[in-house]
Amino acid sequence: MPWEAVPAWSAPLLVLACGLLDRFRGGGLVFLDVGPLRGREWPYLSLDQKAVDVVLWSAVQIVRGRPPFPPTPHLLYGWAVAALCGYGWDGWLTVAIVAGWVLGERPGWGAPIGQARGVPDPDRRPEWWQVGPLRTHPWAALVVRGAMWGLPVLAFTAPLGEVVWQPAVAMALAMPAAELAAMRLPEPCRPRSWAGAWNEVWRGLVFGALLWLLTTHSLP
Repeated sequence: MPWEAVPAWSAPLLVLACGLLDRFRGGGLVFLDVGPLRGREWPYLSLDQKAVDVVLWSAVQIVRGRPPFPPTPHLLYGWAVAALCGYGWDGWLTVAIVAGWVLGERPGWGAPIGQARGVPDPDRRPEWWQVGPLRTHPWAALVVRGAMWGLPVLAFTAPLGEVVWQPAVAMALAMPAAELAAMRLPEPCRPRSWAGAWNEVWRGLVFGALLWLLTTHSLP
């Protein structure tokens, strides 16, 4: 079992971290489009435009954890998952959860999201894992994809004597729930980029809250 239950005071912070890190690992700075800032003149500052572009690009890449920078948001997200499961400082179990969470993120899910929104991309093929009915039932596909995100955590922790199943169940519920929430945003808040941003933040928050509840209720 976990070395200890998540302290009540820290759980809301970890849930909030899941919301922010889900966005950071996917799209970088929440809702911030640095495009208009690049390549423009700064009349009151003696700044080279190329230097500004490099700084802005680097800042976004650092937050996103993209090469050549380390995947910091992905690793922090994995640690937040481990902490909510009660294994935040538990040696190899912590490493196994973080590694499993990072690995489970890798397969794409853009195709079923486009289908669920009713705006499928005709040039985009189904994801490799969309087989059989999952090709034509996007909501079921999102449930399966959410479970896939957490299954490596279960697989990596089982040989260590703990079966950490809660992340798979929590994300299986959170992924379709987040898409439903994003689709119901007020129209001014639903440009393409903002809808995706809200989707990821909301998904992380719902996932974190569900994970905390599942972990708490599975403790003896």
